[in-house]
Amino acid sequence: MKSNDFDGMSCPIAQVTSALNDRWGVLIMRDLLLGLRRYDELKKSTNITHATLSDRLKVLEKNGLIQKKMYQTKPERYEYLPTEKGQAFGLIILMMLQLGNKLDEQEHKQPQLIAVEKDTHEPIALTIINTNSQKIVALDQISIIAGEAADEKTLWRLEQAKKHQVITI
Repeated sequence: MKSNDFDGMSCPIAQVTSALNDRWGVLIMRDLLLGLRRYDELKKSTNITHATLSDRLKVLEKNGLIQKKMYQTKPERYEYLPTEKGQAFGLIILMMLQLGNKLDEQEHKQPQLIAVEKDTHEPIALTIINTNSQKIVALDQISIIAGEAADEKTLWRLEQAKKHQVITI
């Protein structure tokens, strides 16, 4: 079970982290987004214990990231499919893949997975764009500011970061 469910914490990052539950949730979503569907496939891919896999699948389903669909009746067997909400988590998985490949490259390792465009098989990269100008924004040019719904804790975090002049990604 997860150590902290972040209930009541007003933070979009905590919300996403809570939905994934823990590191196993991330790896299960990775596999489901790659196309694995069945319990035995997920078990083999992650080498996770049966109890942990069963628990994480229940949590991901409860959080609306996956749906369970029966594919066999005797005995009952299910496959697990990402929901629309679960598919949106693909962006996080892609960013982790991109960062992991960059870290491997720095250590002179070849990538294990590469994100490519389906039709051309040409590599893709997630980039950050200015929503108004559509221009690419460098990481060192990004700041995080308070949104309209920012609570006291969020404002405090930003104020602390400002003191240390650290509000970048």
